[in-house]
Amino acid sequence: MFCYKSVNVIEQYGRSKIVFFSSSAFLSFFILYYLIFRTFISNTTLHDLGFIFFIVSIYIIIPIHSLFHYIPLFITNKKIKLILKFLKGVPIVAGKVPNPVPKNLAIIVLLFPTIMITTLAIISSLLAPQLLHYISLIAAVNIGLCIYDIIPLIQIVKAPKDSYIQIYKSGYRILRTSRN
Repeated sequence: MFCYKSVNVIEQYGRSKIVFFSSSAFLSFFILYYLIFRTFISNTTLHDLGFIFFIVSIYIIIPIHSLFHYIPLFITNKKIKLILKFLKGVPIVAGKVPNPVPKNLAIIVLLFPTIMITTLAIISSLLAPQLLHYISLIAAVNIGLCIYDIIPLIQIVKAPKDSYIQIYKSGYRILRTSRN
C-alpha cells in the first residue's frame, strides 16, 4: 500500500481556526436546538440541577464522544487498544488501531458520535423536556467536538472507493493498494 494523502487537521488549518469553527458550530447548534425544542416541542418549566451537574455533564461528554468513535471498530471485530488519557485534566479515550480500515468503515467511525449522541439528545429532550437546557448544551458540545471529525471526513469521502484509512495519533492516512 502507498500513502495517497495524509490528513492532519491541526497542521492543515491551524489550532485557532479549528477552535473558531468548533466554537461557532457549538454556539449555532445550541441556539437552533434550544429554540426549536423550546418553541415547537415543549414549553415546560425548566429544572435547575445545579452548576456541579452542568460541569460534570460537560466533563463526561468528551470521553463519551471519544469512546463512541471506537464502537463501530468493536462491532466489526477490528483490533484496537484503548487508552484513557488526561489532557489538561479532561479525560480523553484514545485508541490505537494497528491496521488500516476500509474507507466506508472510517466514514462510519467518524460520523458515529455525531449521529448517536445527537439522536440520544433528541430522545432525551422529548422524554425529559424539563432538562432541555442541559441536554442542548451537551449536544452542542458534542457538535463542537465533531468539527474535528467533519474536516477529515470531507477528505476521506473524496478518496477513491478502494482506499483504506490508517488512523494514527495526529491524523489519518489515506492508503491505496495500487497506483491506478
